[in-house]
Amino acid sequence: MGIRKATKKILFKYLTRPDKQHINRYLFDWIVKYRGFNNLGEPEVSGEQWFIEEILSKSNVQLCLAIGANKGDYSRLLLEKLDAKVIACEPLPIHSDDLQKLKMKYGDRFEALSLAVGEEVCVRDIYYDPNMTGHSSLHREVEAIEYVHFPSKVSVQVTTIDQLVADQKISHIDLIKIDTEGYELHVLAGAENTLKTMPPEYIQFEFNWHYLITGGSLYQFHKALLDYDLYRLLPKRNGWIKVDPVDWRENIFAFSNYVAVHKG
Repeated sequence: MGIRKATKKILFKYLTRPDKQHINRYLFDWIVKYRGFNNLGEPEVSGEQWFIEEILSKSNVQLCLAIGANKGDYSRLLLEKLDAKVIACEPLPIHSDDLQKLKMKYGDRFEALSLAVGEEVCVRDIYYDPNMTGHSSLHREVEAIEYVHFPSKVSVQVTTIDQLVADQKISHIDLIKIDTEGYELHVLAGAENTLKTMPPEYIQFEFNWHYLITGGSLYQFHKALLDYDLYRLLPKRNGWIKVDPVDWRENIFAFSNYVAVHKG
């Protein structure tokens, strides 16, 4: 018996025992981090800063849409690293002052709209924690996640990307960044015409635990973005990897950032 086969046999016998499952879980948690999952923290940790500095900065980006802008951290990074204009959509009034500060600093290069974005134009409740607004969502059911709590709600105006493009008279988009805490597929559903007539080069979206609750998968993103290849950002400055959306190993319900790159 070869060394490799013998080692696998020993590990299988040892690690399949019920009293050793904590070891498997520990190993799993670290391995998925290396694969681009659960790298929480600043953009330099999540890989987003690498994406901006190494991909977007070399792509002559002119216009970015930031959907679910929150207090504007990602928008600020785009404005700092690129010469592009950023249109940010954030429905929570609590962040209007934060975004106004960006407007004062960057002038015509930045515009903040007090809007949520989804699959239809309507008025809906958004649920949030004033102390952790990054978890706010139009999906109340994601409160089933252990770290998500919604003591507050507010009614907000919801638009679609297609309507936003018409209202703002937009003729070209380079990047759509979507961070809507489990509502990303709804945002894409409201961009059907935009994706057909002026497909952005890049669409960045977050995939997380939320889709276990709301019933989404990476394969559904693939179906919504058939003209795109999907890449997952790796931690820090390690780049990205192309993923197969029908591979179960890629459909892990943990914090991760994907970039859809247009095939054209």
